[in-house]
Amino acid sequence: MIEYIILDHTGKKKAEKAKPLALYALEDGYDVEKYTEITLKAIETLLQPFGYDLERLKEVYGVEKSKRRLKLLVENRRPLFTATPSPNHHPLVSSLP
Repeated sequence: MIEYIILDHTGKKKAEKAKPLALYALEDGYDVEKYTEITLKAIETLLQPFGYDLERLKEVYGVEKSKRRLKLLVENRRPLFTATPSPNHHPLVSSLP
């Protein structure tokens, strides 16, 4: 159950690091970098048996460190799962190199 939204995990941009969900409005924004990190760590947990660690996932999804912050490069983003199986890869991760 979600109880808080992370606004700025560092506290540098906003004094409030998180906000209760009941008080949250879309205009408040959220910490994209932190949620990207959390999501990649969750994906790593699932795909680690297939050789995908956090660094490799960052490379696949175009996440890089830039000015000490993670930045998602949308133009390099590829889907994690595809509907078309590849003969060279496991069917669940066929789109990953």
